[in-house]
Amino acid sequence: TGPITEAQIPRLEGLDTFTGEMFHSASWNHDYDLTGKRIAVIGTGASAIQFVPQIQPLAKELYVFQRTAPWVVPKPDTDLGEFSKSIIAKYPFIQKGWRKAVAQSLNAINFGLRNPAVLKPVGELFKQVLKVQVKDPELLKNVTPNFTIGCKRLLFANNYYPALQQPNTTLIPHGLVKVEGNTVIAANGERHEVDVIIWGT
Repeated sequence: TGPITEAQIPRLEGLDTFTGEMFHSASWNHDYDLTGKRIAVIGTGASAIQFVPQIQPLAKELYVFQRTAPWVVPKPDTDLGEFSKSIIAKYPFIQKGWRKAVAQSLNAINFGLRNPAVLKPVGELFKQVLKVQVKDPELLKNVTPNFTIGCKRLLFANNYYPALQQPNTTLIPHGLVKVEGNTVIAANGERHEVDVIIWGT
């Protein structure tokens, strides 16, 4: 087991005054229907990167609170389909070669984590990829990491930035600092009334 198995909910002023639904991503309330709800997501770590694209289509309004923009890079993932699976089954060296390539990629990333200067050009490349993925200049500025790639956990996703660009989604590039009833308040004073708080902390 790892050290992050216990859900952590920050101690915030006024949190006890919130009357809506509230749960942590590690203890998801599957009985609560998010359809048509105003949702505040607190955090943009590995968990939020995974669940934000899943709940975005359900939400009336989705507010994503982000203290620090993470490095979210394209995920080399695709549905192989039955034809590709049959080819791989017939020619096992394809799978062996792919596994070897993945292992070498992970080893290269691990080397880069121990030698950050090596990853600097990679970070610049991913910043260019980000410019292709995010069209709005203000959103682009807010989702562009301000630290060297690898200094925090590297996140892989293809659907996170598209979810942030939907009309019902607002990225708030500040932490949540206070709750007043059903109003969540960001560090910059921005206020939003919500029905649900989901902790991705």
